[in-house]
Amino acid sequence: MSKGRKSSRVRIQFLALLMLLGMGALGLKLWWIQVAHGAEWTSQLRGSSQATVRIPSVRGEIKDRNGITLVQNRASYEVDFYLPEMVKGYRERFGSPPLSEYRAIINGMPKDQKEPDIIRIVNDGIVPRLNDLDLARDYNAAKLQRHYRNDTEVPFSYIKDIDFPTMAKFSEHDVGLPGVDIAIKPVRSYVYGGGSKEIHLLSAGYGRKI
Repeated sequence: MSKGRKSSRVRIQFLALLMLLGMGALGLKLWWIQVAHGAEWTSQLRGSSQATVRIPSVRGEIKDRNGITLVQNRASYEVDFYLPEMVKGYRERFGSPPLSEYRAIINGMPKDQKEPDIIRIVNDGIVPRLNDLDLARDYNAAKLQRHYRNDTEVPFSYIKDIDFPTMAKFSEHDVGLPGVDIAIKPVRSYVYGGGSKEIHLLSAGYGRKI
């Protein structure tokens, strides 16, 4: 066997040994994470939070036949309540949430139903912290309850069109409440004022406001 062929075989064997060592190290690392510390990672995963939220689509601009924009979108900063997350957070902090009863029609028949008392959960678990930061606002309790019952996956708008100081205060203090978050939402803005009826007249060519 020539010296050159022997040298090539040695290099191939060396590369094969490196590949085996690399695969062994990778297998050992996977065993260390999945087997040796699997219970620890599983507990952390169970403690994580995930919310399903239905977000409405953004509506497009409206222009007249001359290409002039009549309706557009602007950014609105809001404080939203993710109500299922609030119920979950209340349960983790205080135990079983308070319940409220209501009459519902199921299969054409009236029936008494129970659900978490979202008003008490907000007033007892959320509002006190907001009061401490001077961020609490009045809200429609009946509207909140209807929203939780009928539109659970849609965030409830607690404060709409907040100003910059209020938004900065929320961000600075990090209120640390489950289900409370700041969101940016598109809001319809009528360039020439008015509503849909006036926009219809303008786009039809009956006049234009300057």
